[in-house]
Amino acid sequence: PDVVGLLTDADDCALGLTLAGDVQVAAQVARRAADGDRPWRPFLGTGMPDDRGVMPAGLALFIDVLGALTGLDPGLVVAMATGNVARAFGQPGGLLGPGQPADVVVLAGAGFTSPWLRRPAMTLVGGYPNSDEKR
Repeated sequence: PDVVGLLTDADDCALGLTLAGDVQVAAQVARRAADGDRPWRPFLGTGMPDDRGVMPAGLALFIDVLGALTGLDPGLVVAMATGNVARAFGQPGGLLGPGQPADVVVLAGAGFTSPWLRRPAMTLVGGYPNSDEKR
């Protein structure tokens, strides 16, 4: 049977995709959900036991890999790792907007192939520059 189709066509559930799983299947699920006008369904993680156990570097790598395998817009893949996670677990945040509990990392210019390997230029916590950050 078409397991990916069964998963993406099911209603009222989120689809957790992890770096620790089969990234080819994750790419199929993400692409099919996006193509089916359900890009809010997949959420990304690293394969840790709960919504708080995420390895940031692993998640950044998963975003890069999934984007490369699917050809989806990078913003959509990032949304799968942020807003979709918050929505799946019924938590606030994961979105950039007024009143949202979001922290942001601004990356320095070009350098490595992957934008996730760039040096952070600034980190904003609660909308303000992080004063503890070392340059």
